[in-house]
Amino acid sequence: MSEKPSRAYYIDNLRVLLTCLVVLVHLAVTYGAVGDWYYRDPQTSKLATLVLTVFTAITQAFFMGFFFLIAGYFTPTSLASKGLNRFLGDRILRFGIPLLFYTLVLNPVVVAIVRLNRFEGSYVELLLQHYGSMLGLGPMWFVLNLLLLTLAFAGVQRSRRMAVRHGPEAGPGIQATVVVAIALGVISFLVRIKFPIGYWTPGLHLMPAHEPQYLAFFAVGILAGERGWRGDLSPRLVRFWRLATPLAILGAFVWFGVNQPLDPSPPGGLNWRSFVFAMCEQTFAVGIVVLLLNRFGQRFNHQSSFGQAAASDSYTVYIIHPLVIVLLALGLQGYALHPLAKFVLVAPVALAACFGGAHLTRKLPFARRIL
Repeated sequence: MSEKPSRAYYIDNLRVLLTCLVVLVHLAVTYGAVGDWYYRDPQTSKLATLVLTVFTAITQAFFMGFFFLIAGYFTPTSLASKGLNRFLGDRILRFGIPLLFYTLVLNPVVVAIVRLNRFEGSYVELLLQHYGSMLGLGPMWFVLNLLLLTLAFAGVQRSRRMAVRHGPEAGPGIQATVVVAIALGVISFLVRIKFPIGYWTPGLHLMPAHEPQYLAFFAVGILAGERGWRGDLSPRLVRFWRLATPLAILGAFVWFGVNQPLDPSPPGGLNWRSFVFAMCEQTFAVGIVVLLLNRFGQRFNHQSSFGQAAASDSYTVYIIHPLVIVLLALGLQGYALHPLAKFVLVAPVALAACFGGAHLTRKLPFARRIL
């Protein structure tokens, strides 16, 4: 096992990658992928819908769960170094203020921008007349979820303190990761009998179909942080998942090809199709997380000044990216381009604008204390 570096740069780099995927997934929904988003371009294409939906389906299988795992990883060390009261204060400040700002300010602004073309009046009049109906969490459901999980973890710590180990231990083996994948597949299937993919709980804007993965990955992240697991996983584990992960995604593609012409509704219900999809999806999720952790731990555990800035700005990118995507998409609305062409053209611009805007936002007074 390699000596533990002063900072896990590979995890910072993974956060940047996952943040880019968040932007690209929502941009994909804008241009045809199946999903819920503020604005969808009126120019549609069956090819664009197919291609972009495949992209979002693969990405959504793991990327938000991966965020929870990373958040969980740093939780034990942060709690141990700050103490319970300061830890809770920092988390409430870092999560609570952006959550309130997005719900009360940014979400109404984005919704009003989209609705303005259908409203007879000024932008300010639209906000004043319909402000209450524009309140919402949007993608900040993740931050709310993370805040609730953090508070729950802190509550557990009051009764049973978790000791953070200084020396890194060997990471999980094949058996443990397989058990997690199977358990997540079965539990996800059972939850989706009543709450299929695409169902959002009113108010909290949470999707129960994915909650088992989020909870499990957050718990695994806490365990990894407490035990000092690193990205250099065992070769046997990596070899196993290099074989199993492509098989899982192949199974999902076969499911998609067989099932979608017959039943285009989101996976759910008490049937074999929902079971197969849940098993393939969660197996792929565990496998891709293992492979990305290993790859980044071995090859990308270093950071340039640009990478450091991108990692520092990634949380702010997550907060402001809906506004950036909506403005760019509306700006190109009148151009007669194929949706896939628009996606390819807008993607690099959106990423650059999001990270550039986030960097400038964090230069505002007191912003770095929160963001």
